[in-house]
Amino acid sequence: MPAAIKERIAWEDRFRSPSLEQLRAPLNKQLQGAFDAAREQLLDLEGLSEGILWRGIPWRWTVAFSTSEERDCWAYLVPQPARPYLVLPVSIEVLSKLPVRRLSKFVREGILHAACVAGVYWPQWDIQTKGQVEDVMAVVAMKHAALQPQA
Repeated sequence: MPAAIKERIAWEDRFRSPSLEQLRAPLNKQLQGAFDAAREQLLDLEGLSEGILWRGIPWRWTVAFSTSEERDCWAYLVPQPARPYLVLPVSIEVLSKLPVRRLSKFVREGILHAACVAGVYWPQWDIQTKGQVEDVMAVVAMKHAALQPQA
């Protein structure tokens, strides 16, 4: 008799499009709170909308935030069950406008250790607490402000 086949969690099952709730379900209560706080604050930014996209390994099913003007996604919220994280692609131009030295050590290290691909830095931060979300949202707000048309 064959061993029972373990069903994959929604986050890693490439062949089934999950709902947001299915992606949240494997997170423990604290991580769900941080995940929800990050999602809500991203959606509060003018012009951003969300979608759930398959991004392959290691991101798998990811909540992607984008604007109608940009071809690429603006931010990613990766609901990895053990440690969800937020990824914020930042161009060299925008990064040069950020006061990196005044940011918290947690945020600064995410930027300093980010991979750079084709002039875009890809910092990512584990978001395990609402405090960490608040720290990262400071950079998100700065990126959003830097990309707004100047009056």
